[in-house]
Amino acid sequence: MSKPRQTIEDAIVLFAGDSGDGSQTIGAQMTQTSAMAGNDVSTHPDFPAEIRAPAGSLAGVSGFQLHFSSRDIYTPGDKCDVLVAMNPAALTEKRDILLNFLNTDLGSWDDLIVDDHMKENPKTLQSDDLLDTAIFFMANGGYRHIPIVDDRYQPIGMVSVLDIMTYLVEHFPQEILTLPPRPIRDAMKAREGA
Repeated sequence: MSKPRQTIEDAIVLFAGDSGDGSQTIGAQMTQTSAMAGNDVSTHPDFPAEIRAPAGSLAGVSGFQLHFSSRDIYTPGDKCDVLVAMNPAALTEKRDILLNFLNTDLGSWDDLIVDDHMKENPKTLQSDDLLDTAIFFMANGGYRHIPIVDDRYQPIGMVSVLDIMTYLVEHFPQEILTLPPRPIRDAMKAREGA
């Protein structure tokens, strides 16, 4: 017996696994397929915090979030509807997605109310807030994403840890990259000997 087919307006899918598991590839292929089917798409690739991390370690988890819809969408979404975890480390690293549902009697999915699973009074930023404010909120609150709101507190965007790290690396590469300090690098250019 087959399940009845249900049409939904949008869905958010998160693929997560070790680097090399194919999360980015599968996400990109699903994005392309969804777009070719006429859906609006928004994506958020989430690269690992550590390059060449040991397999199964939390620092090596790679993710790809895809939000697709039959209507216009503007963000990759905040919480996923489907988590495709390639291994236990991916499931552990994406634990914030599951925390709202653990030890909860969910009952029927038809009876779930989104408001019951949202964070009350989340920290927000406005577009003119300083970057250090976002970093402070993320470090102290354990947030990986913070909504950006306008003067009427209507959402206009989102900033993530990945966004901040990308900005810092692009704008301060000499300070961020793991190279020896400047005096040592300059000394290494000088020729030694006769």
